[in-house]
Amino acid sequence: MTPVVETMLNQLGGANKISAMTGATIAIDDNSTTLVFKRQVGRSGQKLTHLTVSYNAGLDLYDLKATKLNKKTYEFDTVKKLNGLYGDQIKEICQNITGLYFTL
Repeated sequence: MTPVVETMLNQLGGANKISAMTGATIAIDDNSTTLVFKRQVGRSGQKLTHLTVSYNAGLDLYDLKATKLNKKTYEFDTVKKLNGLYGDQIKEICQNITGLYFTL
């Protein structure tokens, strides 16, 4: 795991705590700058299936995208997309979007 991914997980509360609290599977992409939380989460109206947090090295900021899988077409529909977030904002925004707490 790269230092970028470790930093993102620490800012979100830690991989073990997130998995225990939400039941989500955490995946890391090939270039190790993106975290993907896979699970059907969110309030009943949204039914999010994936929450993606990416690190933008040029700006030293984070990008967040909440998507849901359309089971008829097997395409991802973007529910919410936020760019230019600071590290201390990620956890609170993710918790607000999903309606789930990442830590106690």
